[in-house]
Amino acid sequence: MNARRRTASLGLTLAAAVAATAAPPRPDAGGDSARRAATEANRFAAALFGELAATAKDNLVVSPFSIHACMSMVAAGAAGDTERQMVQALALPPDRTARHAALAALRTRMDAVGAKGDLTLEVANRVWAQKSHPLLPAFVTDIESVFGAGFAPADFAGQADRERGVINAWVEEKTHDRIKELIQPGLLGPDTRMVLVNAVYFYGTWQTPFSKDRTEAAPFHAAPGRDIEVDLMQAHLEHLGYHEEPGLQVCELPYKGREVSMVVLLPASGRLGALETRLAREGLDAVAGRLRPRTVNVALPRFRIEAQFGLNDPLIALGMRDAFNPGRADFSGMTGTRDLFVSAVVHKAFIEVNEKGTEAAAATAAVMRLTAMPVAEEPAVFRADRPFLFVLRDRASGSILFLGRVAAPSRT
Repeated sequence: MNARRRTASLGLTLAAAVAATAAPPRPDAGGDSARRAATEANRFAAALFGELAATAKDNLVVSPFSIHACMSMVAAGAAGDTERQMVQALALPPDRTARHAALAALRTRMDAVGAKGDLTLEVANRVWAQKSHPLLPAFVTDIESVFGAGFAPADFAGQADRERGVINAWVEEKTHDRIKELIQPGLLGPDTRMVLVNAVYFYGTWQTPFSKDRTEAAPFHAAPGRDIEVDLMQAHLEHLGYHEEPGLQVCELPYKGREVSMVVLLPASGRLGALETRLAREGLDAVAGRLRPRTVNVALPRFRIEAQFGLNDPLIALGMRDAFNPGRADFSGMTGTRDLFVSAVVHKAFIEVNEKGTEAAAATAAVMRLTAMPVAEEPAVFRADRPFLFVLRDRASGSILFLGRVAAPSRT
């Protein structure tokens, strides 16, 4: 299945979603640089998920990878305290050269995964800039070389709603029509000056698919006294990554080619909130980093989740204060003057899991305006019939592509 790409807009607007990009400047596919970059980016992912999980109810899906890529593009044009705050929140190297090398290595790794052909993983970046608002050549060069993003002239000053349609159409294409209307009416206006977009699309079949003949209707214990009927997929699977400790089971389900996997974290009944807090504080590796090969009897519900967020408040809570403040924002690395601030960051994500595999897509936009191995033993039983968390990650680098919560799956 081919992926499509999509973009979002900024007042200077930035957006992130999954789709393919050109090869970055430094080849380091699967290497140490990509692993180090992913480890740092996952700190941001865990912290952001903590902010979203604290306020979002029921089911939740987000692409930390998309948001990180989008905001890293914004940070490429930041200076002074604005740059320092953004770099710290995104867990990026303070040195600009090292930062760009790390981001390029991570993008190379994602391109390499998608190029193998076992699954579809595409990442796309694009920037729309007000045609009458010149950008510094150094900023343009960085965005093109590090992020593989092309630039398109836009007329936000005169036809903002038309440009919104152009951006949304691009996002829909790059995400195979899974992300629609990323940029809502009214988000762009005459004072919008740039839109940076990152789009992400993933489609993968399980290494060992579930048989539809074994899927059955079963209760899902969503909350005490509240059961809902779901379609529960079942399989006896060997050589799965598995970990169990008091109050928590973790199971890793690989996709074809074993480059990407879904890690399912199943807490004891009533312990989902505690697990989310622990994940935000300790990170995924600390919670799920002790997997070992095991034969597992897996039961997992089919589910489909769509979610959208405004990210201004969560990003401010993570430390990006000045970027959103017209009086303090310093994006002079973009235009040479302190005339821009981030007015809005929006994100949409989609995931569907069934017997065959998983499809997921996401897009993020930031709007900037003028300042204006196995052991012989009994199979483990992993029955996800109560709320759980899931993570889609690149196994070599550890990069978290999608992260979410299944609180009450609807039947698909």
